[in-house]
Order: sequence, then C-alpha cells, then structure tokens
Amino acid sequence: MPQQLSKPIAVFLMLMIAYLIFISFNRTMGGFNDFLLGMHIQFWAKQADEPADKDLAQMDRLYQTAIEYLEQYPGLLQVGGHLSEWQALQC
Repeated sequence: MPQQLSKPIAVFLMLMIAYLIFISFNRTMGGFNDFLLGMHIQFWAKQADEPADKDLAQMDRLYQTAIEYLEQYPGLLQVGGHLSEWQALQC
C-alpha cells in the first residue's frame, strides 16, 4: 500500500525547496561569472601576447558581475587583484 504525503507537508516541502533555490541564486551566479573570468585569465596567461582592451573590458565586466553576487569572497578578490595588475600593465 503506497503512502501519501499529506497536503500541508507537501506544500511545506515545496516552499522549503523554493526558498533554498532563492538563497542559492547569488552564489550560483557569482560562481559562474567567477569561473568564466578564471577561464579568460588562464587563456591569456598561456598566450604569448597581452590581451586587447576589449578582452580586458570583458574580463572586467565578468569580475564586476561576480563581485556583485559574491562580496568578500577571497578567491574572487584574488582574481580581481590579478586583473587589476594586468590592467595596470596595459596603461
């Protein structure tokens, strides 16, 4: 005989799942932009030449988006430091 969840328990579980998805959104979006930024930096670190201004602007946009979602995240702040050094060397 299959057991069925009562309606209030099912509603509570659905609300709990919705809440967990909501609170994980910032972490997911920040982590995704952090990953893309890391891939760009790794790509340009392996190249013989320096990134163009448009590439640096794209990396800066990725960094700004990631830092909006992940404030005070040490790994991202370190990547931002590398990006700042790279931008300073371009000037």
